[in-house]
Amino acid sequence: MSFVAPPPAALAGLPESVLTALGRPLPATGAVHVAGVGGGVGTSTVAGLVWSVLALAHPGAVGLASHAAVLGGGGLGAGRVDARVEGDVPATAPVVVHDRGPHAAVVAEQEPGASRVLVVVCRAHTGGIADAARAVERVGARGPDDLARVVVAAVATTGAAPGTRTVAAVADRVGLAVPLVVVPFSRHLGAGGPLPGPDPRPLAAAGVLSAHVLAALAS
Repeated sequence: MSFVAPPPAALAGLPESVLTALGRPLPATGAVHVAGVGGGVGTSTVAGLVWSVLALAHPGAVGLASHAAVLGGGGLGAGRVDARVEGDVPATAPVVVHDRGPHAAVVAEQEPGASRVLVVVCRAHTGGIADAARAVERVGARGPDDLARVVVAAVATTGAAPGTRTVAAVADRVGLAVPLVVVPFSRHLGAGGPLPGPDPRPLAAAGVLSAHVLAALAS
């Protein structure tokens, strides 16, 4: 199904197929765990972008949570993601996006599961995608049902990052068995600016990523 009303103006430029996917009903409960393969790869940015898109598509129904620490220690580094987003974050919500920081390997052993999705965040280069593939393997070892609830976001942290086709070729070469979405470089987002920010390309990538997330929540 698609939106009953026209989509929000911020999402209106997305492809119809993505808008249709984003307009699907949310599950009664759900959690989206966003975790990076290391520090500085853009985990909080991706969590904020995913929340922004889902919150635009489903006003008041999607929450956002920062986790100061996860099993194994560590913190968020760049600060609280909910301080960077534009708009009010509901105190309670059926679906919550969790910024789990740079702990993809640890989170992969705990998530996903029924009504829970894992977004693994890495840099958009060969080494980053290989790191993401190792985290995905930890999920795959538990079974194909859990693997169906994993998505990888490869973030271009510099303007010299390879193109989407090159990144996709690397993913094929390392045997990445889940969807991969490339988030283009943005000076605004890289500088820690408010999310979703003025750049249309990262928001478009977040729309595709969020469509994968909703499909995985429903799996």
